[in-house]
Amino acid sequence: MGDKRGLVLDETATYGTVDRLTGWFRNVCIQLPEGTLLVLCCCAVEQRIGVTTFSIGLSYDLLTGLDPSNPDTVQSPWILTLQVDQKEEYPKGLLLRIPTKQTLKDYWIHQLKEACVSRDGNANRVMSLSNANSQKMWDSLVSHDFKTFWSIMTTILPREKDSGAIRSLPIKVYLPMSNQCIAAIVKPETDDGKLTTIGQSLHSHLPTFFPSETKPVVARAVVHGVEVPLNAVLANLYYMAMYPDGFLHISLVMIN
Repeated sequence: MGDKRGLVLDETATYGTVDRLTGWFRNVCIQLPEGTLLVLCCCAVEQRIGVTTFSIGLSYDLLTGLDPSNPDTVQSPWILTLQVDQKEEYPKGLLLRIPTKQTLKDYWIHQLKEACVSRDGNANRVMSLSNANSQKMWDSLVSHDFKTFWSIMTTILPREKDSGAIRSLPIKVYLPMSNQCIAAIVKPETDDGKLTTIGQSLHSHLPTFFPSETKPVVARAVVHGVEVPLNAVLANLYYMAMYPDGFLHISLVMIN
């Protein structure tokens, strides 16, 4: 996101005219704050295109800055407009091509390994996946087969009741209206053996945004478009709301 590029892939790994680019996005409704440049994860079913940097839900939370607890907040569709010079075939400066589907899969596997290293100190659980299960997991992600995906995903996760043994929860916090991401070491338990809350973690790492551990004063924590109470146990939230890459992505929304 920092270099304002994304990964783009279609089934044939070839790219056509500007008219085709328009076709990619014509069914995607994303409305951004004025002046915001965004490359995000979306899916145009007609063209079977995958575009990825952040997931679309995280991008929505992060870049709209909408406060879900505000009764005046309207969760209206976005309108995404991709503007390129009519003489250009492909906006190389904004969207980074990748040659094959395998490249996209490799990127996702890399994220799974990174999350595994955070939890266990190594990537052994992901590395021990059989080729068949690795492919099955990827196929289920592409086809939105929730049941199959998580039946395999749970085999590379520590059991929730053993979360206290996790080295560090794979969590990334995104600062409001910014491309800055904080990936701090967050232990599931405090030094006195109590379960860490999201308020304690945010207060520890971002005291400017969270001067209190129990009450949102400057900003709110949002996951999947929902405000998270600061007394929520972080390990429980991780298991309930992690993304398919093995990370829990939290965006911050400023309180007006």
